[in-house]
Amino acid sequence: MVKESVDFHRFGDELWTIANVLRADIVKVTEYLEEFSYFLFLKLLDDMERQDEEVANLSGKEYIPLIPSNYRFYNWAEDPANWAKIHGYDSVINFLNRMSVDLSSIKDEVDESGNVIRDRSLIRKVFQHHILRLRYDKTVIMLVKRLRELELESANYDVAGRAYEYLIQKLGEQGQYGQYFTPRHVVDFMVKLIDPEMGDKIYDPAAGTGGFLIWAYEHVIKNHIEKIPDAARQEIEIRKLKRNIFGTEKAPDVFKLGLMNLVLHRVDGSANFEEGDSLSAPAQAAHRNKYDVILTNPPFGPLVYEPSGVFEYSTKFFEASFLQHMMNALKPGGRCATVIKEGLLFSNTPGSLVKIRKRVVDESNLICVVSMPSGVFLPYTGSKTSILVFEKPEDVNAPRTEAVWFYRVEDDGFELGATRRPLSEEAARGELAGDLPLALGKFKGREESEKSWLVPVEKIRENDYNLTANRYAPYKAEEVEMEKPEVLIEQLIDVVSEIQEGLKDLYLKMGKGNEMELKSLPEGWEIANLGNKEIFKRYGGGTPKRDKREYWAGGAIPWVTNNELDENKINYIFSTEEKITEKGLENSSATLIPERSVLLSCTASIGKVGINEIELATNQQFNSFECNRNRVLPEFLAYFLLTIKQQLEKIAGTTTFKHIIIPNLEKVNAPIPPLEEQKQIVEILQFADYLKERRKEAKELIDKIVMSVFHDMFGDPATNPKGWDVKEFGRIIEDIKSGFAYGKYKKEGGIPQLRPYNITEDGKLDLSTLKYVPETKKNIEGYYLKKTDMLFNNTNSPELVGKTTIFKSNLNCVFSNHITRIRLDETKAVPAYIKQLFNYLWSKGIFQKRCQQWVNQAAINNKNLSRLEIVLPPLAFQQEFAEIVSELEDKRRQMEEAEERLEMLYQILLKQAFTGKLTEEWRMRH
Repeated sequence: MVKESVDFHRFGDELWTIANVLRADIVKVTEYLEEFSYFLFLKLLDDMERQDEEVANLSGKEYIPLIPSNYRFYNWAEDPANWAKIHGYDSVINFLNRMSVDLSSIKDEVDESGNVIRDRSLIRKVFQHHILRLRYDKTVIMLVKRLRELELESANYDVAGRAYEYLIQKLGEQGQYGQYFTPRHVVDFMVKLIDPEMGDKIYDPAAGTGGFLIWAYEHVIKNHIEKIPDAARQEIEIRKLKRNIFGTEKAPDVFKLGLMNLVLHRVDGSANFEEGDSLSAPAQAAHRNKYDVILTNPPFGPLVYEPSGVFEYSTKFFEASFLQHMMNALKPGGRCATVIKEGLLFSNTPGSLVKIRKRVVDESNLICVVSMPSGVFLPYTGSKTSILVFEKPEDVNAPRTEAVWFYRVEDDGFELGATRRPLSEEAARGELAGDLPLALGKFKGREESEKSWLVPVEKIRENDYNLTANRYAPYKAEEVEMEKPEVLIEQLIDVVSEIQEGLKDLYLKMGKGNEMELKSLPEGWEIANLGNKEIFKRYGGGTPKRDKREYWAGGAIPWVTNNELDENKINYIFSTEEKITEKGLENSSATLIPERSVLLSCTASIGKVGINEIELATNQQFNSFECNRNRVLPEFLAYFLLTIKQQLEKIAGTTTFKHIIIPNLEKVNAPIPPLEEQKQIVEILQFADYLKERRKEAKELIDKIVMSVFHDMFGDPATNPKGWDVKEFGRIIEDIKSGFAYGKYKKEGGIPQLRPYNITEDGKLDLSTLKYVPETKKNIEGYYLKKTDMLFNNTNSPELVGKTTIFKSNLNCVFSNHITRIRLDETKAVPAYIKQLFNYLWSKGIFQKRCQQWVNQAAINNKNLSRLEIVLPPLAFQQEFAEIVSELEDKRRQMEEAEERLEMLYQILLKQAFTGKLTEEWRMRH
């Protein structure tokens, strides 16, 4: 039979078809694909060995194969049944089982002196504990027949390795191993950013299938070793390089895939590729200060197990723990490139995330942050990611971060959708394409451009160590704002899945009670009041006189006010809006408060809580507590103070100007568990805080999806790329009417009258705050609202004119003169479409340009609004959009209901945390 010659671009799909032969024999997708990988590995390895053997024979050298003759693929696969019979087996399955056992204990080839001349350690690891899942001889015979018929063409790259990587990618697309596969072009880009050299120890702590290690290995050979003129010297350096490859993978099945991948890329048994947990306690000691280069894409999201390793900042998130591990594992002078989920780069909840970013910036030299577009990791995840590149200073005197270079990649060479099709011949060939070559070119000189900018470290500190590129972008990214709907939906699925898993985790940690009682506490707990000077040192605040310029001008001492803190959360303070001078501090009641103290607002807005990450002063509204950290963690006290907000308001009195006097504050009792239990409580509560933030993010994603679907269906209304009809707005209106003014509003009773603040900036109707007018007002009937009426904010400050929503409430409502009610002719236009169109036009400043403006006020009258020319697609398209919006709004309502339940859960957790119920199970284990 003539063997088929297969082009690599078709080869992967052919492999996938062959793998499906196993479907009839093995039920689970993961099992039959993993089993197929063993057969493919043996076939591709023998292809390589036959080529090597031929080269050795031509040069008169003896060739020692990795696999013994009786187990080499082309020897037994030609006629598996006959081969098994000749060698004494009653079935092919029994022969293969014996092969797995023998290869799992295969010996190295040694010379007479005992020196290893053929290291087979990786073969032993590949087949260790391998249990053949196939049951029928005919399945094996059919499979190997199909594999033997494939012949790979010669190429400049390692075809066997490429083919195997394709299989791994297809495995990932089944949703089973997706978190372990990083696209080849992203790996290539990161390796080129780091540029590993000869002699570098290279490490991937979340190695998966070994892609980063293989790419780094090949990069060093191509860019450094092959440039050595002496062939013998080249061979010595390659052997050294193999010994300098280190990787760890926790999942056993993925570890095996990685081993096979390394073998097929000729990274043999000298490599230190191990199965294990990089976050374990032994790993923290074994890897500390060891590596010149770290390249990795760690897992994202909440930890699904409790690692034994101890990190400086306790966290429930894979990427945050791995980032700390990387910083510890680098040698002084070592450098790292890692993929990081973007939430870690800006989220302030929990506070440990800010501290980890602070450590990256202040203790390392953060060189660059490359923002990748959403969709890079589809079809596995739609999460937005960035690449961080940083280095560990050589010594205490070496420079830390002075400025960070940001680059915003908008095009990585592939479609940013589920299919990820290449957009150019370069991308199809596996070369860097899109913005990636440009980013590499500008990286060395850290050049600034429309897509790159250099940000001083002081500005990053002022922004709570936020490391997202768009936070500092001097140029708007118009196209990035309109991400594909499927990318945003993937992100939403990720967020919702993470929230659900996190809630399960929190539920398991909840005790049965939910009352806050300090009468009966667990053994080892104590009660101490805030006046206990052995545990808490209190600081007051003050305001220097405003008319004394020398107290304020050129001040360097951060000074914080109540207005800078949010309610119902721990505020981490890295910078302040105002600063005072040394004279201002000396000539007022303000005091210098040590870092990591707990700030509590005791005047006006009672119960706001903060932790200062810098030395600062406060105004007189605060009392601050420096904790004896051998007894109390600052976060533990901060969460406790949030829990007793109602109690604090009671002791502040009921006068208009609330204030807690110091004697009453110092009488407040706080439960004090042992420090290890405090850490556990803080970790759980921080995780609950994080889930609350993610819930908000999920709602925001739904709003983005609506806008993205609008843009995807109708194009940009400003340019009308799809050529829809353009009509005057007045031609599709059934009725347009402005409301009425009324001077003496009531807080309740009468008819609610909607005002501009009831229309939110994101196009929602907010009925949380209402004002009322008497039902007896003449002609009020003409101003009632009915469902599907559009509400347009016609008068406001210029930037707010044009906010639009749809009235969907069952309330009887009227509207003010600053709102225009619009009733559409629904045979021509659909409210959901027009609302989205108007909010798009508002976001682009179109209405602001059409306003009549005067001091701090602007307006659009009904006549002017009716003359507005709008893009009007066919009614069927508008209705299709309205149906999608309706489904998404249902999801949003579900999110809001779930958010209320999550808040209730959070309050229960807070109460349980300080009675010992929350950590009852933890105490039993520890």
